[in-house]
Amino acid sequence: MKLPAPLSLSGIPVRAVRTGGVRHWCNPPSTSARTLLSAFGLEPTADMTGKDLASAISEDTPLREAAVFGYFGQTLNITDGRYMYMRNAQNPEVVAPLFSWMPMHMRTRWSPEAFRACALGDPLPFSKGIPVPRFPGHPSDDFPGPPKLFDLHSDPGQKEEITDREVEKRLISQLASLMQAAHAPKELYVRFDLSGSLTERG
Repeated sequence: MKLPAPLSLSGIPVRAVRTGGVRHWCNPPSTSARTLLSAFGLEPTADMTGKDLASAISEDTPLREAAVFGYFGQTLNITDGRYMYMRNAQNPEVVAPLFSWMPMHMRTRWSPEAFRACALGDPLPFSKGIPVPRFPGHPSDDFPGPPKLFDLHSDPGQKEEITDREVEKRLISQLASLMQAAHAPKELYVRFDLSGSLTERG
């Protein structure tokens, strides 16, 4: 695994960044939609959370303090560009549901059996009052053991774990905050033992 991942920005005006320029910050995919709208002179909708990358690229100004990423119920990860923290399921028996309007595997559609267990969940704040299909989750714990913390400056290949309780505490707090902003299912806080962070934030 390598972090950060390269991002090609063919839609950004040439004046915004020199060819081959490098920016040392991280942003989620939601920034792409916001940036493309800006490139075509369109305003974002009220519930879009992505930021316009054009000004950030030209001025080399980070748009966020950290970004969360993961893969289908496995480790829950966060990076602030300096550190990368991987938190595996602390309570793997707790399985969070999957909310999706596009139930697709990487290369195939979901089976009819998966849809038989589907139910309509409550609307999410960004779904404009439309119920979201709710599918049962599946246990997945490919990385058992304690959480892992890496220093991306001294160890970009993430080969040597470090121990820093203050950094870990800060990243856990940011992780819970960003999950709440994304309206993550409450089961995830229990699965990853973040319930205390959820309670502190209401």
